[in-house]
Parts: sequence; structure tokens; C-alpha cells
Amino acid sequence: MRLCRLCFFLVMFFIFHSHLSLAKTQAKRQLVAENFSYELANADIFAWIEGNKIGKVKDEKNNMAKQLERFILNASNKLSFAIYGLSKQQWLTNAIAKLRQQGVVVEAVVDQSRGAAGDWMPDNFVYSETAFLPQIIGVAQVMVDLNKSGERPRSSQMHNKFVVADDRSVWLGTTNLSHTGIGAEYNANNTLIVHSAAVARLYAQEFDQMFRDKRFSRSKQTVAPRHELVFKDNTRVSVYFSPQDDTINTAIIPAINAAKKSISIAMFYLTSKPIVQALCAAVGRNIGVKIILDAVANVHPSSPFQALSECGVDVKVENWGGKMHMKTAIIDDATVIVGSMNWSERGNSANDENTMVIKNNRKLRQEMQVYFTRLWDTLRTKAGKNRIRAEGYQSINSCIDGLDNDHDGLRDAQEWSCQPRMLGR
Repeated sequence: MRLCRLCFFLVMFFIFHSHLSLAKTQAKRQLVAENFSYELANADIFAWIEGNKIGKVKDEKNNMAKQLERFILNASNKLSFAIYGLSKQQWLTNAIAKLRQQGVVVEAVVDQSRGAAGDWMPDNFVYSETAFLPQIIGVAQVMVDLNKSGERPRSSQMHNKFVVADDRSVWLGTTNLSHTGIGAEYNANNTLIVHSAAVARLYAQEFDQMFRDKRFSRSKQTVAPRHELVFKDNTRVSVYFSPQDDTINTAIIPAINAAKKSISIAMFYLTSKPIVQALCAAVGRNIGVKIILDAVANVHPSSPFQALSECGVDVKVENWGGKMHMKTAIIDDATVIVGSMNWSERGNSANDENTMVIKNNRKLRQEMQVYFTRLWDTLRTKAGKNRIRAEGYQSINSCIDGLDNDHDGLRDAQEWSCQPRMLGR
């Protein structure tokens, strides 16, 4: 009799424990009663690569800019910008001015690189036109990344590129609002509009931490509660913000470790040693790994080119005039990672960044893979660390684009690698 009672209590215990474990698992997920709706735009750098566009990079409004313009003008109540800065883009300031006339509330959080907080001098910003935002939307509507005392900008960067409209949709990705980024589409980038109040709510909460609470970098808190959003079509979306979410260890490395067949990465800065180790381990599991690195980032002392090549990763370095500015990965058949964060210690642990992991959406994955493959195929041969210069005859259009592509204070004809004697080297 006692044995039967003991068995009964054991069975009830295991049933209770199973239900509790299931409840905990379900608590980490939030069901969204709609399909995952998105709009993807990729920078058409191929016009530059193929020579259909040559010469100086001008302030233009191409497909990516038109996508964002439509998104902005569809806002009816509130528009929240978290952007690294603003360079030129008159179409954007015109759209914002139009919204203001219609009574739409426009707020912005931007990066300030030097000077005292509230000192709106162009030289205090990486993109000088950022300094004129207060004239367009009002001083109280623009917040710079502050330190704890609120006296000056942080040494870290407010590196986000996202815009929330009416708390129902969010524009995000790798693209800065500059003429080389979203304007002329000179740099390789992705942007994504996600039409989902559940996703937009997470970005709005992160924006409010910075704009209203004046929390930046390590002073921010995790957007709680964190859920994996499970859409009606079984698309699964997780959003991570830096530095509070430790994105490299909680999102990126687990995704790499879970890979079964293939990993394709397009990255501006990839300097995280734990990620490099995870990628090499993936190769050891017979997973095909391809990576495109930026030429400027590749000459950085922490460039992983040699380590990745030696462990069997297939690596190419871009030779375009513009940057490989993406921070994007495609894993297996249905996982995409995209956002503002470079895969570096600073991006993970200091800067204000966002990263989105999207699973089980084969359509998006296929579109991203097609773009990656097209970029990959423009790079005909592998190139060692010292062979590709960001500014020189090896990099298409870089000697006549009017830009200081390698950030050494020289541009075009001033650059030694653009001299006629370098032609053919």
C-alpha cells in the first residue's frame, strides 16, 4: 500500500515537473497571430562594380532611400530614429519636415563623437549634418549618447540604425543614413522593414531607454520580458540589444554552433576571437563556411583573415570602392542574422547596437543568400591580407570616387596607391 502511494506521488511529481518545464519553455515564447511580414532592400553596388556608374559618389535617392522614405511618410502619430548620424540626404530632411507639418511627433537618438553635450557644432559629429537635426525637429527632440553625469557623450558609439513608426513597424539593418550608405548605395548593405507591433514594441522600449531615460551603453537594462516571437507562419524572431544582452554569446555563437550545413557571412569588422573559434570548429564539423571581409577592416591588427584561412574557412576580401558594410549571416536553410553590430568586442560590450535573428523563413533566407552569392561571385580570386587596398587601382572606382576610403587623410590622386605607377600591381 505504501509502495503504491509512493508510486502515485512520484508520478504526480514527474507530471508536475514536466508541466512546469513546459510552462517555462512556453514562457520564453510569444505567439504572434499574424504571418511575418517584411520588406528587404539590398544595396545595388553592382552598378559600381560593373562600371555602369563611375566617378565621384554623389548624394542620390536610390531604392534603399525610397524604401525608407515610404516608411517614414506612412507614419501617422510618431517616428523614432536611433541612428549613428546623418550625412546629406536632403530627401530625408524634407520627409521629416513634412511629417512635422502634419503633427507627427519625431524623436531622434544620435551618436556624438566629441564636444560637450548640447554643443551642436558639425565637427562634433562623425556625420556633420547630424548637427542640424535640432533645427528640423527641435532641440528637445534630439538626444545624444551621454555619460552617467549627462555632461558629455560616451566614448562608446550609439551605432544603431533603426526607425520605429507608430509602434507598429520598424526599419532596421546595416545601413547608415549617408550618401555612401543609403544614398548612392556605394557600400554593401541590407535594410529590412518588419511590419509587426510585437517587434516594433521591443525597439520602441530600447529607444525609450536612450531617449527618455538617458541610458546608454552599459547603463541600459535588458528589454524585459524577452521572448522569442513565434509568428503564425512559424517564423521565429529574437531581438538582441548591445551591450546588455551579450549578443555574441547569447545569439551569434549559439547560431554558429547549431549550423548543420553552411554558413555565409558578410561582415565589416569581425574581430571576436570566440566567434573565429566557433567558425573554425564549424569547419571541423564539415560545415561549409564562406566569409567576405572589408578591405579596411582586413588590415586591422585584429583581422582574422589568416586564422580563418588556416583553419579552412573560405575567405575573400572585397575590392570595391565602397565598403563591405554588412553585419549579416545566413545559416543553413532558414536562419538569418542582421543588424547594426559588427562582430567585435566593442560592438558586443560597449556600443549601443541591435541584432535580429530570424529563423524558419526560407523566403527571406533565399533572398539574402542570392545577394550574398552575387557579391561573392564578383570577387574572382582570394586575396591575402596585404594585397587588397581600400584605396588603390585594385579597388574599383576608389581612385576617382572623391572619398578617403582607407581613412588616412588622403583621397584619390593624393593616395600613393592611386598613382599611375601603381596601375597593374
